[in-house]
Amino acid sequence: MHRTRRPLALLGPAALVLAPLASGQGNQDRPVGSGSVVIELDQPLTVGTVRVALHAGPETFRGGRPAFGGAFAPGQPIRIEGVAPGTYGLVVHHDEDGDGQVARNFLGIPTEPLGFANQYRPTGPPSYERSLVRVEAEGRTLERVQLARLLGENGSIGAGVGAVVQGLPYRGASGARINPIPIVTYVSENLAVVGPQITYSMARSGRTRVAATLRARFPAYDEDDADVLEGLGDRDIAALAGVQVDVGLTDTATLRFSYEHDILDTIGGGEATVSLRRSFDLGAMSLTPSFGARWTAEDLVAHDFGVPTSAALPGRPAYAPGDAIYFEAGGASRTQLTDDLQLVLNVGAQWFDDEVTDSPIVEDDLRVSGVVGFVYSF
Repeated sequence: MHRTRRPLALLGPAALVLAPLASGQGNQDRPVGSGSVVIELDQPLTVGTVRVALHAGPETFRGGRPAFGGAFAPGQPIRIEGVAPGTYGLVVHHDEDGDGQVARNFLGIPTEPLGFANQYRPTGPPSYERSLVRVEAEGRTLERVQLARLLGENGSIGAGVGAVVQGLPYRGASGARINPIPIVTYVSENLAVVGPQITYSMARSGRTRVAATLRARFPAYDEDDADVLEGLGDRDIAALAGVQVDVGLTDTATLRFSYEHDILDTIGGGEATVSLRRSFDLGAMSLTPSFGARWTAEDLVAHDFGVPTSAALPGRPAYAPGDAIYFEAGGASRTQLTDDLQLVLNVGAQWFDDEVTDSPIVEDDLRVSGVVGFVYSF
């Protein structure tokens, strides 16, 4: 029996680049074959346009011109003629508003119904191999397609377990801090809850988006992580809220600006970032590397790397750092392990400036941290 549960759509911006479906391209100028593909939809449509794309290879499946395609009005027979014999990846898009574009939410995930061959419903980057139809010479291929919204009617939900892993750049520290966390996900047209971070899209114009953010800033250390930290006390977790602006440079590249502040004044201060991100699809994996810089206010820097006068010791003098700028590089990935299960990985490296490396408790000028988890879609 075909499953009808909603898929989880924890996807990066490039995970479903289906631009060819939005172009309204018809068949080639003249037939190159005598095969045909007939599409039967699971339910009749009364509005919009049905767009069909047949891709000859995986290289165009998520972002290129299809080998054959067509646009059809509701109630019109959906039939692609003149198809050369071979194997094709089939994608059907219900363009509800007829604007020739695939409507997407602020994460780039399509919000209009999509359908694939073999009644395949992806829960991650769509698989070309699972969307294949075989077209024979002089023959007719009949394919029944179920259209569905990747986010469901009310958003998609997932849950799992993971861990925040933080490097310890402190003198005498070894290993890393590991904080197990539950991961709850909810993605809708304007809201994304992914583990310890919430993003709400407030406004969009073309490729520019403005969003509100809320995230947990995890403690940098506990005092028993290294001898040099004894007496400084365990660090605090803080809630940072702010604004994020994404400027799309291309369909897959984004320039991001953000500012977040400690809204509960647990530590005080805030952080501002600028980064360049580019998304790629590698089979069942979506990958988004990023490069940028982070300005961190002195309250947060002192909390992580300072030594108050009251805690000064021989070999650990008092130290009050100012604002700091970290250069950052990282990458986020989602790997579809099964139809229901994803591996989520986010790894980043920070290179410290002199405000941090001059601290008497700091040994390394680099900190590597990350989040890893498994998420099950309902």
